[in-house]
Amino acid sequence: MATCDSCGFEKGEGRYCPKCGAMAGVVSSGTAQQTLGTQPMQSSQPLHTYAPSASQPMTGSSGVAKGFAIALMAMSVLAAISTFLPWLSGNGESANGWKMREALVDSDFFSAGPILVIVGSGVVLLVAIGLLSAASKDSSMNRVGLGLSLLIPGLMMAGGLGATYNDLSDYFGRDAISEILAIGWYVGALCGFGIALVGLLSFFIKPLSNSK
Repeated sequence: MATCDSCGFEKGEGRYCPKCGAMAGVVSSGTAQQTLGTQPMQSSQPLHTYAPSASQPMTGSSGVAKGFAIALMAMSVLAAISTFLPWLSGNGESANGWKMREALVDSDFFSAGPILVIVGSGVVLLVAIGLLSAASKDSSMNRVGLGLSLLIPGLMMAGGLGATYNDLSDYFGRDAISEILAIGWYVGALCGFGIALVGLLSFFIKPLSNSK
């Protein structure tokens, strides 16, 4: 008795299998797939898509700019404080920048030294705050603008103290003035020259302005 080629049922002599309906000599696609053990291809791993990561901001120069801004703040505050420290000291007495200014005004000498120091230190403090704010946002300041905004007040402070020194030398004498100048004048002069110097360096050193 003949059997069905598709399902193996004893179909007899008929052309069609009474069980699966397959025609003699033809294998159904479902049976062939089971016989060969083929399965539809399925991915065993989920498909992942990768988006390019956003570039991270550069923080190296911003850290330098932040430190530079903080140093400028400290220098400007120290310069302002110097006007209240003794500028002249001798014979057990001392006079800070403002008391000395009153004496210079009465004697018709140059008396704007303490004022120039205060104005210059205020400008530097504002510049430092702006630089710190820009560096905190990973932005940059124009190098030329930063350099000029530090160089000009620095030279103004140093120039005012230099003019004060010259008039004091004329009043007390060259030999005497070197002995009676006190810490306040030296601190103010050091801050003025220092601010002018770093202003000059800002033209050339990019990290100071957080320039890329």
